[in-house]
Amino acid sequence: MNLRTFLASLVGAATRPQRASTQRRAALNVETLETRALLAGNVISGYVYLDANGNGIFDDGETPLVGSAVELRNSLGIVVGSTITDEEGYYFFDRDATVSPGQSSIGHVLNFEDATANQTREGEIAQFDPALGILESVEIRINGRIISNIRVENLDPEDAAITSTVGGYLTLNGPGVESEALAPETEEIFWATAFDGTLDFAGASGMDFGNDTVSSSSTLMITDPEEVGAYVGTDTVSFSLDTRATSSVSGGNLAAIIKSLAGAQVEVVYHYRADDSLKPGNYVIHQTTPPGYLDGKDSRDGVVLTSSIGTDSIAVTLGEEDLYNNNFGENAPASVAGSVYSDSNNNGIRDAGEAGIAGVTLTLTGTNDLGQSVSLTTTTSDDGSYVFNMLRPGTYAIQETQPVGYLDGKETLGSLGGSRSNDRFQSIALQLGSQATGYNFGELAPASLGGFVYVDSNNDGVMAPGEMGIGGATLTLTGTDDLGNSVRLTQVTNDDGSYLFTNLRPGTYAITQTQPTGYLDGKEVLGNAGGSSSVNDKFTGVALGVGATGADYNFGELEPASIRGSVYVDNNNNGLRDDLESGIAGAKVTLTGTNDLGQTVNVNATTATDGSFSFTGLRPGTYTLTQTQPTGYLDGYDTPGTHGGIVTNDRFASINLSNGSIAAEYHFGELAPSSLSGFVYRDKNDNAIKDADEKGIEGVLITLTGTDDQGNSVQLTTRTDANGRYRFANLRPGTYTITEKQPGEYFDGKESLGSAGGSASEDQFVGIVLGAGTDGKDYNFGEGKKKPDGTVIGSPDDLSKYFFLGSTQLNRRTA
Repeated sequence: MNLRTFLASLVGAATRPQRASTQRRAALNVETLETRALLAGNVISGYVYLDANGNGIFDDGETPLVGSAVELRNSLGIVVGSTITDEEGYYFFDRDATVSPGQSSIGHVLNFEDATANQTREGEIAQFDPALGILESVEIRINGRIISNIRVENLDPEDAAITSTVGGYLTLNGPGVESEALAPETEEIFWATAFDGTLDFAGASGMDFGNDTVSSSSTLMITDPEEVGAYVGTDTVSFSLDTRATSSVSGGNLAAIIKSLAGAQVEVVYHYRADDSLKPGNYVIHQTTPPGYLDGKDSRDGVVLTSSIGTDSIAVTLGEEDLYNNNFGENAPASVAGSVYSDSNNNGIRDAGEAGIAGVTLTLTGTNDLGQSVSLTTTTSDDGSYVFNMLRPGTYAIQETQPVGYLDGKETLGSLGGSRSNDRFQSIALQLGSQATGYNFGELAPASLGGFVYVDSNNDGVMAPGEMGIGGATLTLTGTDDLGNSVRLTQVTNDDGSYLFTNLRPGTYAITQTQPTGYLDGKEVLGNAGGSSSVNDKFTGVALGVGATGADYNFGELEPASIRGSVYVDNNNNGLRDDLESGIAGAKVTLTGTNDLGQTVNVNATTATDGSFSFTGLRPGTYTLTQTQPTGYLDGYDTPGTHGGIVTNDRFASINLSNGSIAAEYHFGELAPSSLSGFVYRDKNDNAIKDADEKGIEGVLITLTGTDDQGNSVQLTTRTDANGRYRFANLRPGTYTITEKQPGEYFDGKESLGSAGGSASEDQFVGIVLGAGTDGKDYNFGEGKKKPDGTVIGSPDDLSKYFFLGSTQLNRRTA
């Protein structure tokens, strides 16, 4: 073990003090091993610990904290040491880490400039500063020189070999250095001739050697502690240099001039071991709060430092004595935890199986024991849990941001109490290390109610594939939720007939449909959440739990059925309403029957200007159309329409209509009545033409016979009016004969055939074919002259024969 290691072990072993509470301290007693080897050994130390009661004192039973980082900074803020606490929470500093503890050297140079030789000169260098460390040896390097200028003249009459010698002695004296001599020397030979008569130190007999320099060096190592000690201090070390020149010439009878200078450079190198022990001065101990702990109170030698929480530093001044019990107290953090969850049964308790809600924002606010305002935010994890860690003692509140897609549920206070309001816990008081749990926010998965409004094509109350939804229908949701709130919401169905009431709280609800325009009420079918459909267009008593999805609350609607047709003049009496055949306005048509609800139907309609009629808004059922024969028309053919039925006169029965049926083309054909007319007149000019001045014969009996289009026999009679005119009106199409009973007082004249054709015979028109609405005119019977006065024998009404008496002629005529 070297000296440094040994000393360090002594310092480490001897300087760990007892805690400040016992005020015990060990002294560092290190015997002087070598005068130059003793370190200062200054120590700054303390503990890092869990201050359970927060009083700032490391009390018995409180837990030391292992591995806490501590550093020491000097007055310039430079880190001079760093360490971590040991298993007892202890740390110490006794070395300056900025100082390398290995061997170092520092040199000083003393120059003795060139000067006249043969004298003693003085010089000084700085001593070794003991603050740098331990001086172990002094190395002295001497570089000396002698410079001689030699001029010589051979005075002999003979040639001579002249030798020039440059040399001398340089002696350095100082601590540990006595008579350290250098003896440099050099020679040079010159062949001189006999004296040339001139003492000029030139020519063949003389020589000027110029400045010749000789030098030498020497190194001395001083290791003796006492001698080395002379170099330690804050003053100077004195040296003297004694110079002696021995330069000369030889070789005959010579005249010479010799001038010598001497100089030296003395380099003193201090070899020392640097002292890395702490020096007296001002320091700051900085400690890093260990992960998972809060900064507590710091103390210095048992005295709690004011306002030290949050600083993690202790300022100290190191003098001659070590500084112990610079202690850093740490606090166990408090925490508040809970969860946000889907409260399936809405009981305010997170039961087994109830899922957490991830990503919900929670905000913690309050004031801690330092008077600091606190505002922290977190979000719930995948299981819905949240926790606010690393809290100082204080009073706190937790605010939840209502999660999207959920309804507000019940909040449950946790283990340390407080109070609660909607989405909030407040007045949660935390102490050191408190672990408040169970602050849970229950949320409700929203319920929903939905279904369809649709056209129930087969009126079976089931929305089958292909049955069309009805868009724009209005639905109203009413009821009371679990909080006792009245609920009233309105929805309008989408294009596909769907509707959905979302975000519903648990409660009991009713859905009321406003009957959509253009549709008839159909069947309602309860959905999967039950209830009652006893009220028309309404579901009642639908009880929804948390997250319930009430579906298939469907309102079936019926497309209204209709029956339409017309009353028209069937000009060609073919039972078909052909183009250009006119409708009959104002005709009455009656719809009777029984619908699918068992309701009796009896509705009247009057034909429009074009003769059309329509019964709309009809429910499925079996119906009968009955026409009241329009005045001024004769009954024609009735033609059933698209949905069939049983046809009787002016009546279609057993017309079966289903949902949305459009029964069309129910036509009542009517006939414009026909007529036959003409005159019985006195044809004065017997031209079979009733001229303007020819008068009619009143009271003549005219008989119409024939068969109409329905096969009915027709026999009608009339008499001519005062103008001799007769007319048979309201005739059906058919083939007719007009017969005149010859007026007895006139001679038979000529018949003229009318506008509807036929053929004429005596007192008769036959084969007259009438169509519908035909006015057969001008079927005229012309009569001859009036007979002489006489008596008519027989009944005036007897058409078989009559006799005129009182003349010479007897006439008999068969009517």
